[in-house]
Amino acid sequence: MQVNRHRLRERWPTLRARGVAVQWFPAFCATQRPDRHFNAHDVLYASFLVEGCCRHDIGDQQFDEHAGSLAVVHYGVPHFIDTGGAPVSLFNIYLDPERHPMPSMPAALRGPLHALLPIHPGLANRRNRLLRCQLDDRKTISDLLQRMWDEQETAQPGHLDMLTAQLGELLIHISRQLARTGVRGPTEADPEMEHACAWLAEHLSEEVGVLALAQAVGLSRFHLSRRFLAYTDRTPMAYLMDLRLQEAALRLRGGNEPVLGVAMACGFKDLGHFGRRFKAMFGRSPARYRDGAPADQESGTGSQAG
Repeated sequence: MQVNRHRLRERWPTLRARGVAVQWFPAFCATQRPDRHFNAHDVLYASFLVEGCCRHDIGDQQFDEHAGSLAVVHYGVPHFIDTGGAPVSLFNIYLDPERHPMPSMPAALRGPLHALLPIHPGLANRRNRLLRCQLDDRKTISDLLQRMWDEQETAQPGHLDMLTAQLGELLIHISRQLARTGVRGPTEADPEMEHACAWLAEHLSEEVGVLALAQAVGLSRFHLSRRFLAYTDRTPMAYLMDLRLQEAALRLRGGNEPVLGVAMACGFKDLGHFGRRFKAMFGRSPARYRDGAPADQESGTGSQAG
C-alpha cells in the first residue's frame, strides 16, 4: 500500500488556532488505479457526502457510502475514497481534539459524540479506526458546513470565534443523530463483543477483571480474550485502560473537577499510577493537559500517530 501522509496542522491556520478546518468539493472525482495512493492525516479526518455515491477503502476493507453519510477516520489511518469515475459533492472536515478541546456539549450528548471522535492517536483500535453514521437532515448539515467554509476562506474579523460556534452547532446536530441511531464501526458488529465493550464502558470506575467480563457476556475467559483481541486488537484490560484515559482527559478538559476526583471516577485508586499512565499516553501531566499545554512542553514523549 502506497500512502501519502499529510501534515495538515502546518497547512490550515484555523486548524492550528482552533482545531478545525473545512474543505468543499462540489464535484470530487477519483477512481481506483493500480498506482493509487492512500491518504493519511496527522489529525482526525471526516467526510460528509452531500450528493452521489462512493466507496470508502480502508486497508483491505471497503464500505459503500451514500448521500448523508458521515465517516470519521482516526489519526494516521490510510484511506481512499473511490467515486467510480462519477463526480460527487462532499465536504472534508479536519479536527484536532488532541490539541484543541472540542466545544462543550450538553451532558446527554457527550457520550454519543465521544464515541465518534477519538481524542488521541494512541487510543486507536480496530473497532474505532473508521466510524460511520447516516445523517438524516443532510441539507442542514451541508448548509452549516458551507457557512463554516465561507468563514474560513474569507477570514473576516471574528472568523475564528464564528468557526468555533459553528463547530459546536455541527457537533450538536451530529450527536442528536448518534443518540438515536448509534455509530457503525469498520468491522461487522459482533453482538457479544459489542456487549463486552459496552459493559467495560459502564464499569470503568470499578475494579473489574476478565473473569467478571466473561461472566457478564456469557463466555469462558479464554474465548472472550481471544475474540475480544481479534475484534478490537486490544486485550480487554488494555481496552479498559484506554477508556479510562479518554474519560479522564475529557473530564479534565471539560470542567474544574480536582485531579484526584477525576482519577477516582475513572477507576484509578492511586494518584501516582494515574499520573504515570496519563503522561505516558498524552505526553504531559493531568494538570498540564487541563491547562492546554502541548505535549513537548513537559516531556515531548506523547504517543505518535501511525
